[in-house]
Amino acid sequence: MRRHALLSRAEIDRIEAKIASAERLTSAEIRIVLTRSSWLGIKAKARQLFRKHGLHKTAERNAVLVLVDTRSREVLVYGDEGVDSRVDQEFWNDVRDGMVDEFRQGRLAVGLSTGIRMIGEKLSRLFPPKPDDVDEIPNALIFD
Repeated sequence: MRRHALLSRAEIDRIEAKIASAERLTSAEIRIVLTRSSWLGIKAKARQLFRKHGLHKTAERNAVLVLVDTRSREVLVYGDEGVDSRVDQEFWNDVRDGMVDEFRQGRLAVGLSTGIRMIGEKLSRLFPPKPDDVDEIPNALIFD
């Protein structure tokens, strides 16, 4: 994985550890993608990346993608159908807003951690961990 100019190696490691920690409390999956361009529009880019990285293949269709366009400063939280059927848009907006508040203060890593915490707490209630749960999606940040 290449290093991102906005995050140190230590910050990347901490964020990936937070994803792993959040996923231990749920059967759902969380994936973070930082991109420098969503010329397709952020929703189209999210759909494209969701499929490209196999997030639509989880057993319960309960993966969540957090897409951050570092150039346009747009953020989109995109849930698969199993999650979206149980979470309203207001929650996704709250997650986005919590992250953006930190981003505006120059704290990208803190903002990502905030989003992971909020998503993980919600998913833990909706999709509790199962005894035979496996980590279906890697926890590594994606730099697209």
